[in-house]
Amino acid sequence: MKVKILFFIIFLLSFFSCKNKNSITQIENIYIPKTISSVPIMELEGTKINKKNIKTTFYQDHITTFAQLLNGEINVVVTGFNLGVSGYVNSKKIVHVATYVWGVSSLITGKNNNDLNSIEDFKGKTITTPFAKSPLDLQLRAIIKYYNLDDKIKINYATLQQSIPLLIHDKTDGVCVPEPIASKLVSQGFNRVFNFKDYWKLINEGEPKSPQVSIFVRKDFAENNKDFCLALIKELDKKIKYLKGTNNYPQKYLNVFELDENIFKEAMNNTLFEIVHYEKSRQLCNNLLDKIEYQEEINDDFYLKGY
Repeated sequence: MKVKILFFIIFLLSFFSCKNKNSITQIENIYIPKTISSVPIMELEGTKINKKNIKTTFYQDHITTFAQLLNGEINVVVTGFNLGVSGYVNSKKIVHVATYVWGVSSLITGKNNNDLNSIEDFKGKTITTPFAKSPLDLQLRAIIKYYNLDDKIKINYATLQQSIPLLIHDKTDGVCVPEPIASKLVSQGFNRVFNFKDYWKLINEGEPKSPQVSIFVRKDFAENNKDFCLALIKELDKKIKYLKGTNNYPQKYLNVFELDENIFKEAMNNTLFEIVHYEKSRQLCNNLLDKIEYQEEINDDFYLKGY
């Protein structure tokens, strides 16, 4: 009798130990930047995708967090497309799951510069981008080159925290900034010269989309969790369609980003959210790399297939 009780106790301990272990492995934490581009991913918080409970965590530093992905400390990261490309080139360990933000930035000029309405109006002027070879810098240069303005527009560099004061004090004629900063500046009386997606359409054979914000995983994770990755894309597509069809955003988003409702809506409207089929997505990504004259070879194994 004592032996039977002992075996029963061991069985119960093993059962609950396995159950607890499984519950841990069923949580998938997606690391996201604290910006408007993360809203569709935030919508996945608390949902279950392919037997995994989704959690989202804000991070501060893109480079540090991406290094954690490379080291296997975390599994899923949302970050800029160009950073993911660099990670792939340097290690071949990275897989692009999907891009879901295809336009998020604008060229903003000062309150008194109503005569600056196009890129051609910036002849002899200065535009500030975050840093040399940043995504905005490369994309702006591609636009300038298309209009044969290479030697006619000066490009300076300053972080976002530095560039806004430069604009306020007329130390630069324009700044390239993402949402929601762009819409916040417009609400304060600054002028939106153009949204990058609108100019990209002009130089990209009528196609406004260029990869901006993407989901990345390691290659081993993609191979072992392909069904999850594909299901994640499918659910994200549903959330994007929901967000596009509503004007009543939860108060939690206004609180998170410390924005009033009108600015938040304007920022969302100026961000191009969309899930694009794999073949089209790969084409759009490669188009960007061609136009910014990216020199490294990107093989097809960089892109997750199947959606």
